[in-house]
Amino acid sequence: GEEDVHALQPTARRAIRELRLARNGPSFNGAACATLLAPPRSATDGTLALTSLALSFNPLGPNGGIALGAALSAARLPHLEYLQLQGCALGAAGVAAIARGLPSSLALAHLDLSDNAASDEGVSALAAELPAVPSLLELLLGQNQLGNAAAHALATALVKRSSGGRRGGSRLRLLSLAHNHLRNAAAVALADALSAEPPDGN
Repeated sequence: GEEDVHALQPTARRAIRELRLARNGPSFNGAACATLLAPPRSATDGTLALTSLALSFNPLGPNGGIALGAALSAARLPHLEYLQLQGCALGAAGVAAIARGLPSSLALAHLDLSDNAASDEGVSALAAELPAVPSLLELLLGQNQLGNAAAHALATALVKRSSGGRRGGSRLRLLSLAHNHLRNAAAVALADALSAEPPDGN
């Protein structure tokens, strides 16, 4: 929980490159997440060395998403490539907060937001930022109560990526939307958008 995170020496928190804290129980909540990502008071440079952060199945809630979004927006995680947040109860507000930090996540390649009750609202906010994250290759959004609105927002974002708007970039290698409520037309729109993206490296 938060007390355990405080026990980590500031220098250790800044130097860790891979951190796996999945399934740490009810005490690892939004406040603990905020403490983990806060810049050490003694440091002039608030950035963290993390390249991989796995926090799945902790009750981070919307506040945890807001803390993560703030850290991303402030470029405190410039090297982060892998972010796993499955089953963290982020909700639409938490997912939207993380989405706002994505344009500052220049190294992020894998983002797992499965099972977070993101809804169309949260994923539409995420989709709006996807064209600004050309590094992203794998996006997992299964079991998020998504409908056609989210699917069409994602399709539009993928087309923008392919056209080079807001940095452009390589195509998604993996998009998971399992266990949602998509209708055939939305699925077809997504398939068309994915097939329209440029080959990797272009």
